[in-house]
Amino acid sequence: MPQIRKLAGQIVKNGGLEGLMEGLGSVECNEMVLLKAAAFSNLSLPSKEIFDMVLRFIPEIDGWGACDALASSLKDAAVHPDEWWNYVKALFVNPMPYARRLAMVLCLTYFNDDRHVDEALSLIGRGDLSHFYVAMGAAWALSMYFVKFPQKTASFVQNDLSSPRVGIMAMTKVLESRQARGSVRDLARDLRARLKVKLKKSEGMDL
Repeated sequence: MPQIRKLAGQIVKNGGLEGLMEGLGSVECNEMVLLKAAAFSNLSLPSKEIFDMVLRFIPEIDGWGACDALASSLKDAAVHPDEWWNYVKALFVNPMPYARRLAMVLCLTYFNDDRHVDEALSLIGRGDLSHFYVAMGAAWALSMYFVKFPQKTASFVQNDLSSPRVGIMAMTKVLESRQARGSVRDLARDLRARLKVKLKKSEGMDL
């Protein structure tokens, strides 16, 4: 990725963005998709134009790696958070699964703060988590919110999250994270145990 990001910067600097962003057609190339995702780091355009480009690009994403690379490239979201928060909310209800995963990753990357946590949790709770990588994105986002807002996120996961399985994955991520310590880890471990019981009762599965 460092070399891909370097190449993307050179292409944008030399005026080759328009050609780079042309559709790939029937020939898929993962490195080309990553190159496009990396190019977003170098754009100096109004936020709306960048978001419109994101919407045109999302159909070419067919894996979590390119999706997450795109999220980390959208640095304009840190500069214009109010505009981008509206775009993120629109992505949550987009029918394309990698648009919804992008929303999750943008949340944990740029909107993990007091101002956005309540609405972000609500959006995750109402979202369609049926796609595996959307569910994984939700678990990742929830784990990061849990580390920063443990009591609030624990209450949400226990009472308002539609999928106990996603909650279990989120708590596992918390326990694997070096950012979680002491009472936060204890809370995550206890919540994961309760969610496993809840899932076992609802699905009749041995965990």
